[in-house]
Amino acid sequence: MMVRYKILEILKEQTGFISGSSIGEKLNISRAAVAKHIDVLREEGYEISSIQNRGHRFIAEGDILNPNEVDKALTTKFIGREIFSQRQVKSTNDLLKRHAEKGCKDGALCICEEQRLGRGRRGRSWTLEPKAGIAFSIVLRPDFAPELAPNLTLLMGLAVNKALRTLCGAESMIKWPNDIIINGKKVCGILVEMITEERDIKYVICGVGINVSNKEFPDDLKNIATSIYIETGKTFLRKDVLAAVLNNFEELYIAYCESGSFAPFLEEYKADCINIGRELKAVYDNKEIIAVGEDIAADGSLIVRQNDGSLLTLRSGEVSVRGVFQ
Repeated sequence: MMVRYKILEILKEQTGFISGSSIGEKLNISRAAVAKHIDVLREEGYEISSIQNRGHRFIAEGDILNPNEVDKALTTKFIGREIFSQRQVKSTNDLLKRHAEKGCKDGALCICEEQRLGRGRRGRSWTLEPKAGIAFSIVLRPDFAPELAPNLTLLMGLAVNKALRTLCGAESMIKWPNDIIINGKKVCGILVEMITEERDIKYVICGVGINVSNKEFPDDLKNIATSIYIETGKTFLRKDVLAAVLNNFEELYIAYCESGSFAPFLEEYKADCINIGRELKAVYDNKEIIAVGEDIAADGSLIVRQNDGSLLTLRSGEVSVRGVFQ
């Protein structure tokens, strides 16, 4: 445990003030070092009172997303058990790639407070404002064939959707293959990137962005984006939302690795998928087609029925659903 979080635990154990020298004696550090660590804790969002000649006292904690709080909320075996955290990043996916190349653990997690150049599909950006949402990435080192990796997007969709429904009471749906929507607007995006070595998977980075506490969006986003707060009128701690997603995902991921097939998850996915039975527009073979979502295949592909009655299988690509954000 980092020194500042040891100081935090000491403060939480007290009913009143405790001097910096007393804290320093417990941890074998100077009083000045204690004060510096407490300043960092304040920057992270913890409310701590400090009065000269009396010491320090823990007051409260807000919506804090840091390794200490996330670790306590998780029930996972390996996902999120190594955490990299920075206040501001360009992209959690890119940052975690660098750690993955250095050999970080399977299931390592990257979190941040601000993301400025996060990527969505087709080069779109995903910006994270401070305290409003969650941007995270996890690294996976699966022992299966590369062709099974795309379904990790679908599994993460199931994990996020279940968390939003059970924890938050949101009426969310999955938009195949990589979005979660509520009332026709996007609340979450998923981007999975695979790095291969010859014919094997070296590692997979799964990045997720979730709008949690946003009360409003800029004019260019307000008709296509939403948040958990906007849709439910309730406030949720981001660490609890993140933990619910990761706890769900680990269970699904382990089962997927054991089965080597998406079939065990098929019925649940179809029940949660808004594409089924809806008119949609898709880009296939560099052409735009209008069709109706027919089914999800056992391998996770989307089956659509074209205007001439023929069936077409989409393994990936850009798909929009009528009545849902474009």
